[in-house]
This record gives sequence, structure tokens and C-alpha cells, in this order.
Amino acid sequence: MGRQFVHGVLDFWSLVRDYYARELGIALEDAFRPDGWWNDGQSDLYTAGLEQRGGIVLPEHAELQTGDVILMQIRSTNGVPNHAAVYLGDTHILHHLYGRLSSRDVYGGYWRQATRFVARHARLSTPFDPREPTPRDFQSDRTIFDRKQVYFCSFS
Repeated sequence: MGRQFVHGVLDFWSLVRDYYARELGIALEDAFRPDGWWNDGQSDLYTAGLEQRGGIVLPEHAELQTGDVILMQIRSTNGVPNHAAVYLGDTHILHHLYGRLSSRDVYGGYWRQATRFVARHARLSTPFDPREPTPRDFQSDRTIFDRKQVYFCSFS
């Protein structure tokens, strides 16, 4: 939390990628994304090919679980989600709003209204395997990453 915003380097997607790598041991693909892609009249970087890469779009009223990615539309003239947050559990999200410091906020009100859908990584939907490393408890380590991105592209 508290990271400066630099689009394409330290932004909403790179925060999601960093969280997944650090807390869940899952590598998500980085991709080039020009600033303002959500207003170019055609780009849809979060949802294009999401399911083919292992992302699962949850039903509208599904119960959220830690690690779910909440995709929101905030002032996007393309009419597509252009902001992402990671659900931390206990009604809290981790996100990085354009031009602001990354933060942890309560998921409700404006954030819930801006939500277009929630995606879950396929590995988070499978039963627990005791041979897999256990993700660290987010609350136990308050030092958060040093980078971030926007394109929910690789669920490999």
C-alpha cells in the first residue's frame, strides 16, 4: 500500500500481478498497455481472452473469496472494465486508482457500483493440495510489493 502510480509500471494491473506472485505464488502475464487505452474506442484489455487463459468469471451474486479480482469500469468511454482490485476478504480490497497511491479500502458503495464482474483464477477454484505452498496470510506482512499492471491477460 502507498505505492506511487506510474501507468504501465506501477498501476492497477501490476498491483494485481504483484499480489498474485507474492501472496499466491501465481505468475500473471504482463502486457504493454498504452496510457488511456480505455478511451481509444476499441481496447478491452481485461476481458479479451480471459477465460481462454484460465480466468473464471463468477456469477453476479457469487460469494467472494480472497484473491478474486474485481473488475470495475471507471470513466471508460470504451464501456469496458478499466480498473482492477484484489479481494482481501472481510469486505476489503487492495487496488491502485489512477493517479493515486495504492490502498486498501472497504469494498462497497462506489466500488461495488463500478464493478462489472469478478474473475477467479482457476487455481483458486480447485481443492487445496497440501503439497502446494500455502499462500501467506496477507495481514501478517504489511510490506507490499514494488510494481504493478492492467491487462488481466495470463492465467497460466
